[in-house]
Amino acid sequence: MLKPYIVHSIKFVLLLVTFAFSMVGTFYSYVEFGIGNIHYFTNQSNLLVFVVSFMMVFGFDKSKWFKALSSIALLDILLTGVVYNLLLREYDRDFNEIKQFLMLVTHTIVPILFTTLYFGFIQTEPLFKDIKLLWIHPTLYFLVAQIAGLFTGYYPYPFISPEQGVFQMLIVNFFIVFPILTLTGLGLIGLKQWLNEHFNLV
Repeated sequence: MLKPYIVHSIKFVLLLVTFAFSMVGTFYSYVEFGIGNIHYFTNQSNLLVFVVSFMMVFGFDKSKWFKALSSIALLDILLTGVVYNLLLREYDRDFNEIKQFLMLVTHTIVPILFTTLYFGFIQTEPLFKDIKLLWIHPTLYFLVAQIAGLFTGYYPYPFISPEQGVFQMLIVNFFIVFPILTLTGLGLIGLKQWLNEHFNLV
C-alpha cells in the first residue's frame, strides 16, 4: 500500500501535467489553427479538461458544478481520443511538426492524462442517473452545428452533415452514435463506482 504522501505527490504531479498539457493543447491550437478551431469537438473537450484541472489546481473542486463538469469532460475527452485514433489519424499527415504535436496532445496525451487523473484521484461519486448530464454537451454540439450549418453550409464532421441525406444522418446519430455515447457513459460511471468502492477513492 502506497504511503499517503506518495499518493498525494503522484496526484500533484499528474494534475499539474494534465493542467499544463490541456492549456497548451487548447490555447496554442488557436495560434496554429486559428480561433475558429473552437468549433471542433476536440477543442471544446480539451477546454473542458482545462477548466476541470484549473478548478482542481486553484481549489474550486468542491464547487457543486465540479462533479458534473468532471464527468462530462471525461466522456468528451475519451470520445475525442478514441474516435481520432481509430478513424481520423490519417488526416493530419500533411501537417507540420508543430501541428502534429498539437494533434498528439489534444487527441492522445490529454485523454490519457485526464482519464488517469479522473479514475485515480478525482473524488466524485457519479450515479447512473447522471447519464443525462453526459448528454448535454454532445446534444448541444449537434444542435448548434445543425443551426449554424443552415446559414453557413459548413459542418465540422461528415456524420453530422445532412448532405449525406437527412434521414441517414438522423439514423446514424440517433441509432448508432447516441446509444454508443450512452453505453460508454454508463460504463464509465459503473467503473468509477467500482473503483471508489474497492479502493476507497472518495
